[in-house]
Amino acid sequence: MFEGKTINGRTINNDVLKGHLSIINFWFTSCPPCIAEIPAFNYLVDKYKNRNINFISFCNENEKDIREFLESREFKFEVIPNGRTIYREVFKTHWGYPFTLVVDEKGKIIKAFGGGYGDEERAFEEVINLLEPLILKHSVILHE
Repeated sequence: MFEGKTINGRTINNDVLKGHLSIINFWFTSCPPCIAEIPAFNYLVDKYKNRNINFISFCNENEKDIREFLESREFKFEVIPNGRTIYREVFKTHWGYPFTLVVDEKGKIIKAFGGGYGDEERAFEEVINLLEPLILKHSVILHE
């Protein structure tokens, strides 16, 4: 069981994940590979906003540092600060950063991958190629 509060005040917990595909990203603001993935994630949020998908991120920094970072770069995921504890104790992972989990509507992890694809263009291509087939297979359209 986990619970976190986004920088916008929304509570995210296990109940939020039920019945939805969830893309969960772990990152920090001074991680070049983490930053390189953000445009691909934003693209997916925009493209699939009409589906039953949670787009959640856990950032290692505190809320103040995240807000400062987001002043110059948009990230459309729900952002939960101080995410290192959840990363290690709840999700039991020590892979490094960035790291992304895809969790199906029943709570089963169906994909886990680390980033580090190089530049933003390559990161965009890799993230889309990994996630788009899963989105199409495991999510449903809620509205047109």
